[in-house]
Amino acid sequence: MLQWLPSHRRGRLRIDLLANAIVAALVVPQSLGYATVADVPVQVGLYAVPLALLAVALRAIESLDETRARTAVVAGLALVATFGGRHLAQRLPWGLVVLELGLMGSRAFDLEAEDVAMIGKVPSGLPPLSSPFVLSDDKSVLQR
Repeated sequence: MLQWLPSHRRGRLRIDLLANAIVAALVVPQSLGYATVADVPVQVGLYAVPLALLAVALRAIESLDETRARTAVVAGLALVATFGGRHLAQRLPWGLVVLELGLMGSRAFDLEAEDVAMIGKVPSGLPPLSSPFVLSDDKSVLQR
């Protein structure tokens, strides 16, 4: 923080604060909800957030040697287009544009055959309705 804070552009402070507020608005209720579901004090959910972020930064650094080069290039191009595209045309929904270009490019260049990782088939339609899992009285067995 001591390295990047002095070089931080003051003009970006407002948007950075907004981004932090949005993340907090999403993470705080979610972590409290998870703690409630886990039947632990709600503040445990807040304490778990930094640990979870650290763990994710570690399931990514440890996996870097498994990264497919072409997949990384495609992902990098998608990120550059998503975040850099607004400099070309601010009003375009760049996330949607990149999604569509990715779908078309994947088909046109057969990226799966070029060793680019794919999600695979996504089932169409909605899953059938079913009753949710409910904890039994002793909370040791999930019942349907």
